[in-house]
Amino acid sequence: MTAEPGPEPTFDLDHYLRLPRVAGLALAPDGSRLVTSVATPAPDGKKFRSALWELDPDGQAAPRRLTRSAPGEANAAFLPDGSLLFTSAREDAEAAPDAKPDGEVARLWLLPAGGGEAVQLAFTGSGFVVVQASEGEGVAPHSHGGGGGGGGVGGLLDFG
Repeated sequence: MTAEPGPEPTFDLDHYLRLPRVAGLALAPDGSRLVTSVATPAPDGKKFRSALWELDPDGQAAPRRLTRSAPGEANAAFLPDGSLLFTSAREDAEAAPDAKPDGEVARLWLLPAGGGEAVQLAFTGSGFVVVQASEGEGVAPHSHGGGGGGGGVGGLLDFG
């Protein structure tokens, strides 16, 4: 006697679209911290919102959310001292009203190694899309290349 096969599993597109998306791993220079960007659907369900999460490279501690803002954060990169650079279109609460851009433009932010609030480091009218840190040589942020004036940001920014 054989058992009747169960119903075939169905693919639920709505469930699939609600799954978090993990992108870009950044490992601290000393190997003690691992950070990734996790995107989840925004409350309106029309776009994704990302946040930075710290993962334990040894797998002993639970993941810990590092950032939270409506526009989201991405492109994490560690500096040699363990501070974390990232991009976000979040508002800088301390910026003068005339220094605030129109619309969502990614700025370069720094989250101190010892914790605390993120600090805006740099801004371009076209926004940042990639952050690359190299040991002892500074940081090379790259901005959008199209429309309205600006290609990449020339040279290295030295935060050390």
